[in-house]
Amino acid sequence: MPWLNRADPVIMGHILAEHRELFTRLQALRATLAAAAPITAERVASLRVGLLELREHLRAHFEQEEHGGFMEESIARIPRLAVAAAGIVRQHPTLLGELDALVERLAQGDVSAATWARAGGDFEEFAAALAEHERQETAVVQEGFNEDLGLS
Repeated sequence: MPWLNRADPVIMGHILAEHRELFTRLQALRATLAAAAPITAERVASLRVGLLELREHLRAHFEQEEHGGFMEESIARIPRLAVAAAGIVRQHPTLLGELDALVERLAQGDVSAATWARAGGDFEEFAAALAEHERQETAVVQEGFNEDLGLS
């Protein structure tokens, strides 16, 4: 009965929803950074709030990955995925640290165009690292559940 090995559509839906949520948050921050409005202390503060909200979301997301979640189920189904999953989990502190550093730099109160441009560049570097992290995570889950989520 091949259908017994099929992943639960609720699980796959949850994974896709999580990716959409992360994408939406990243796009909102990109829009804030790209807006032509003058750089003010309020605008910098708003960006920091958005980055802190993203950080909290990622912390919770990473915690779920580290303590159960879909990667653990993937490993239970295909134990050789443990090495890849461990590598993914080791990335969590680095990703959160990059976000923390960006938030800290914005806390200095500098509203210059150079600081804003650096924040934009740093954010894009972080977003690229996060996208690669999520791609690796998706690859493990897809292999573990023998499902193609269409995300790789």
